[in-house]
Amino acid sequence: MIHSGIEDPWFAGLTVDPLALGPTAILMGASGAVRLDVADRVAARLGAEVIDAEALHPPETLAKVLGGDALYGDERRIWLDEIAVRLRRPRPAGCVVSCSPLRYMHRRVLRRSAPQALFFRLDDAPGERTGMPLIGSEQFYTTDGFRRQEQGVVVPCSTPARAAATILRHLSVMREDAVVGQGGRA
Repeated sequence: MIHSGIEDPWFAGLTVDPLALGPTAILMGASGAVRLDVADRVAARLGAEVIDAEALHPPETLAKVLGGDALYGDERRIWLDEIAVRLRRPRPAGCVVSCSPLRYMHRRVLRRSAPQALFFRLDDAPGERTGMPLIGSEQFYTTDGFRRQEQGVVVPCSTPARAAATILRHLSVMREDAVVGQGGRA
């Protein structure tokens, strides 16, 4: 289900045209390998850059993540700040971020740097998860659901190709809505 960001307070006072930044898709999910496969497929269709957020962990927190331990406070904030820096870089073709599941407060941090971003939670079956353990498998189940004011979509991930197609459809609708909202034609 998609939630409109029309009344999202993060858009108040926005001085940068979100359309000029290109589409930004933030893919969240527990499975690193599947999530990155979906991100690569979406980015290839858009001609966009892929940002593997897990590769942005500093060495000291990466050791914790690889050990299956959760990150707290400043450990997580350093990582989120690095992702936010990357999101602020202009990219006309946009970018696709692949990351572990984020709680609402963490999504808000990223939203400040990319108000045009659409968040996607890849909903895969626990038995199908592969790849690096990211912040503990229990976080997948405790990640906050999308709030009404967020632009967020839960995507069934039966196959990476189907998940990518669903994400591309949502990005297309979001972009058409934004153009129409600015007085253009879809």
